[in-house]
Formats: sequence, C-alpha cells, structure tokens
Amino acid sequence: MKAEAHGRPAPRGGWGRKVLRRGLVGSAVAFGLAAGLALLLHAPVTRLRLPLADTLDAPRPLVWGHRANGGRGAMENSPQAVEIAARENFDGVELDVFYLADGDGLVVAHDDPRVEGAAPGIPIDRFRFPSAMRLWLDAKNIGELSDADLHSFAQALEGQGLLDRSFVESRDLQALQRLSKEGLRTIHWLAGWTLELLPVLKFHYAMSGIDGVSVDYRFAHKVTPHFEGRGIFTFTVNGPADIARLCASDAIAVILTDLPNRRAACPETRRPRTEKTP
Repeated sequence: MKAEAHGRPAPRGGWGRKVLRRGLVGSAVAFGLAAGLALLLHAPVTRLRLPLADTLDAPRPLVWGHRANGGRGAMENSPQAVEIAARENFDGVELDVFYLADGDGLVVAHDDPRVEGAAPGIPIDRFRFPSAMRLWLDAKNIGELSDADLHSFAQALEGQGLLDRSFVESRDLQALQRLSKEGLRTIHWLAGWTLELLPVLKFHYAMSGIDGVSVDYRFAHKVTPHFEGRGIFTFTVNGPADIARLCASDAIAVILTDLPNRRAACPETRRPRTEKTP
C-alpha cells in the first residue's frame, strides 16, 4: 500500500469518525433550528391590533347571516334571503360573489356561473340592502382578476353605495393587497398552512393593508391569542354552545350562522349594578 511504502500506518476509522462527528453536529444544529422555528410559529409573541377592530368597534361579536339567511324560506344568496335577514334584524350578511369581466360584472353566486350547467349569478344591483346592513363578501375569483378588473369590482360596489360597508374575503393575500388599494376593506381567510404561519403573517398584515382575518370557528382558538381587539370573522357556527363561547371572546368580530338571529345573537353586555347610597 502507498501508506505503508512511506512507513506510515494505514488510517483505521479516523475518516469515518470525523464524518460521524460532523453529521451529529449538523443534526443537532438542524434540530435546534427546527425547534426554534416551531416555537416562533406557535408562540404568540405580540398581539396585533387589526384595523377591523376599530372599524366595527362593537362591545360584543356581531352575528351575521350565512349566505344571507342560511336558506330558511328563500334560496341562499338571493335578494329574498337578504330581505328575510333584514326582517330578522341581522347586523350583516355573508354572500358569495364572482366578478365576471366578460359578463354581468359583480354577481352573487356560490358556484362559478361560467361552468356549464351552473346557475347564473345574480347581479349585485338586483339586491336591496338596508342602509345599516354590512356585507361579508366571499370573493371566489379575485385571484384571476387584473388590476382593471379589481378597479371595476370596487366601482360596482361604490355604485350601489356598498363600498364603505363591505368586507371582501379571500385566501389570495396578494389579490387582497391589490384590492385594498381600491379603498375596500379586506379579510384574509386563514386555512391550512396559513394557520401555522400566522405568527409570521401577522407582521405582514401590519404593513400590507389587510383589515382582518377569517377562520373556521373550530380553529378560532389558534388565532385569537395573536390579536388585540375584535379583528376575526368566524364561520359557520350553528351550535348554541359554540356561539356562546365565541360571544365571550374579546377577539371575535363576527359570528356567521344559519340560525335565525333571535337564536344566535350575543346577549347584551350588562353593566354591573351600583349600590344606592342612603
């Protein structure tokens, strides 16, 4: 052997031990980084106050009708459903909307009207909303819209006097940022990986113009520790015990339900009695 020819003993396991040592150190560093990232992502370091908390400024969560009135006595997402919600004194309603650039513009529909066999959407100008009613608009396709289309989306709401009382929801954060430049209030729908990245996302919200967040009520406990004030929309809550629990939260802004308002409304905040002095 070459090593023996020069009078040197052949190495026995030295290279392997060095590789093993480096591997252990690398694994320890990787584990430390992963553990640190996990702690960062799951620990609410600071509580962010979203603009929505000051926009609604309510002493308790508001209860709004899912797809206007949950399909009780009228087709969901219809003008008649909105009329029922108004009679039941809902503070607001949620509607599913599409913007059809080559069609009727802003329409109310749960399923894409462009798909063959789907029901046509109802143009937003066919709805009559009470002056105090607010709108939660689940915008199904804003991610595919151009800046010109988003401008027309906002103009359609402004033309109906709805711009200042609408909250547009989407999972597409970039599209929401573009839409916020049109003067609309925006709600980022948290689901899947975005729930896990919330500790990072909330700092992005602080700089991006996002007004609030929405979440399936079953995961509200993952979101509420991160926010100060009422900045969270929750959906869709039909259990009286779940509604009562969310009503007690100081971070929930809106509870969406299929129930009649008389069964779902949060109780009035009661002020403590003061003893009369003789």
